[in-house]
Amino acid sequence: MSRSKRSAQLETRTKRLDLKIGKDHTETLSPGHYLLYRRSASGGNGFWRARWRNPETGKILSRRLGAADDFSEVDGVGVLDWKAVQKKAEAFFTDCARTAHLIATGETVSDGSYTVGDALRDHIIECTRQNKETATLTSRINAVIMPVFGDIPVSKLTRRKILDWRDKMGESPRMKTGWGVSETPEGWGDIKPTEEQLRRRKATANRNLAIMRKALSWAVNEGKVSADHQPWKAVISFEKVSRSRARFLTLEEQRKLVKGCSDDFRPMVQAALFTGSRYAPLCRLKVSDFDPRAETVWISKDKRDSARYVHLAPEAVTWFKRVTKGRDGEELMFRRQNVKRVIRLDMKSAWAAGDQDWQMVLACRAAKLKPLVFHELRHTYASGLVNAGVPMAFVAEQLGPGQCQVLQTIQARFRTRRRLDSSVARSIQRSTSSFIRS
Repeated sequence: MSRSKRSAQLETRTKRLDLKIGKDHTETLSPGHYLLYRRSASGGNGFWRARWRNPETGKILSRRLGAADDFSEVDGVGVLDWKAVQKKAEAFFTDCARTAHLIATGETVSDGSYTVGDALRDHIIECTRQNKETATLTSRINAVIMPVFGDIPVSKLTRRKILDWRDKMGESPRMKTGWGVSETPEGWGDIKPTEEQLRRRKATANRNLAIMRKALSWAVNEGKVSADHQPWKAVISFEKVSRSRARFLTLEEQRKLVKGCSDDFRPMVQAALFTGSRYAPLCRLKVSDFDPRAETVWISKDKRDSARYVHLAPEAVTWFKRVTKGRDGEELMFRRQNVKRVIRLDMKSAWAAGDQDWQMVLACRAAKLKPLVFHELRHTYASGLVNAGVPMAFVAEQLGPGQCQVLQTIQARFRTRRRLDSSVARSIQRSTSSFIRS
């Protein structure tokens, strides 16, 4: 797309404001390249979306590009006019074509110097090939790394550029997100940030810096860039800003939280409290992963945790039997209701990365509890076992071998017997009884 294309219905804000609300209005820029506009039902700015169709496979990819300049002035980042959105869409189409070529051939398209953006895209593809979760990774890259470094050749990257970027993230407020315009304020304004707010921002900066380092180091190992120029290694992370969450819910708080959840989110919370699983494996959990005869549930690999069987308390077994009764074994165990966005055409009602965040906020409000994240349910599960006198080695086995060293005697025991002995079963039952009824 060498030059801007004219559009009778989308080029000017006057024409766009005459379009029907709540409907996608599409303009074909070239074969397989589409630009969509939708008016806001709330009366604010509409938004732009690009759609690309793979000419080989027919697969369609789309990305939201930003808000339209219906009522706001163009800033070239969050608010885009017709000319600016075409330029941003062209970059998206190029990324899609490059990624499709890499998947099909295993080789990166060479059209000039190897840029930081190339390294980040290759990193995402590599993570996908290793069956790693890439939704959050891709979101972080597109939001905070690509806009700053995407077009810079790796050979021209300097320590000072990376250091300034790191420092700016550590001193700026968190990004505002939602259905409106995404915005990253330049400063805190008249409000002085607290030490806790600054600590969180620096911790986030460290995570973003780690993503960039890993992508660039992978490019070096693959021989895509010279090993003689690695300025990112000279940039150190902020120190003493990480803080692990250590909150545990009491039995009464667990009851309140479960009661405050929406109908479709409640089973996810119940399953987390019964198994200690992270969120992502629960999203992938199938009906067949529950074995009522062995009284176990299969938890797939996630992060450092190996795939494993989690042994269930008697009440948990009864609950899983009720949830899976009469259902097909290949069906996802937990599904969303009234889904408004499509993740995959064959999994329209599947839970996805990030869906749990707002649900936890709503559940805590309804239960009148202090805000907590989904991962703290895992801590609650573990603390319940420990308080009930369950051996630490068994707790480690339940949470995943990657958590700590597991005693050989316990490992040998579970190789030969998958069912809990009566003493351990009673301990688990005491720690989880009566907190989780529908």
